Amino acid sequence: MAETDASKKRKPNWHKEECLLLAELVKERKTVIEGRFEPGVTSANRHEAWQKITDTLNANGHQQRSKEEVIKKWKNLKSAGKSAYSTFKNSTTATGGGPPPTPISPVTEAVVDCIGRDNTVLTGIGPMSMDSSFIQLLQLDQSFEKVRAIIGITINISISLHISLHISYFLSSFGKREVVTGN
Repeated sequence: MAETDASKKRKPNWHKEECLLLAELVKERKTVIEGRFEPGVTSANRHEAWQKITDTLNANGHQQRSKEEVIKKWKNLKSAGKSAYSTFKNSTTATGGGPPPTPISPVTEAVVDCIGRDNTVLTGIGPMSMDSSFIQLLQLDQSFEKVRAIIGITINISISLHISLHISYFLSSFGKREVVTGN
């Protein structure tokens, strides 16, 4: 029983400097770590990037962390950063007076800079923004156009028409009565 108690001993908390360094290192490798899987971004590349980040953090001399601990800490920092930034942004745009908003921490600033201040995760979808399903439809349509241009294959008209109907429906939901065609 003494062995299991010793193996479950809690590690020290992360220092602010470690968190700032983690955010900086993730920002340097953002396209690999946060990007979608594609030919340049593979699972192996992602694991390698996390290992390099872990090695750099461990070389810094605070506390030895595993790759899994570093990944979990980044997810927690990202979640806390989104929440803190949202609270800060809402309190700065609120009306009715009251006490000034609590400034956000340097760690939150670093996380927000890494995520990107214009990211819809932080800004939300405004009245003139497109929702994610519309963006996915546009990306799908662009992918078909790339395939057509590169390979010279004509995509089935019914797929283009299906995409056109979705785009047309989306535009009509905003009061625009434009008809969009897939060709």
